[in-house]
Order: sequence, then structure tokens, then C-alpha cells
Amino acid sequence: MKIMCDTNVILDVLLEREAFVEDSYKILKLCEEHKIDGFVSASSVTGIFYLVRKYTHSTELA
Repeated sequence: MKIMCDTNVILDVLLEREAFVEDSYKILKLCEEHKIDGFVSASSVTGIFYLVRKYTHSTELA
């Protein structure tokens, strides 16, 4: 199965957003275990970096 991960799925895990972190983590874990093929768009990568940097106030963490 192939899935396209929305930016919010990645952010839920990275920023530990309470309402969704568990479900989002399960999706990413399935991708890591090669049980599903997960993809993210190239434009999402820059958006994820920007938002993680904004919320953590750290370029290193982002």
C-alpha cells in the first residue's frame, strides 16, 4: 500500500501534538517497518522545517 503523508502527520510526531501524536506515530512506524510505502511532497519538507523551527525556536532541532 502506498500513502501520501500530509505535513500535519509529520508535525504531530515531531512536535508531539497531543490529540494526534499516537495515530500519526503508528502511521510513520508502519512506513519505517516497510509495511506501507509512505511519501511526502517536496514542498512539505520545507514547510515542516519552517514550522518545527518556529515552534522549537531552534534551527538545530529543526
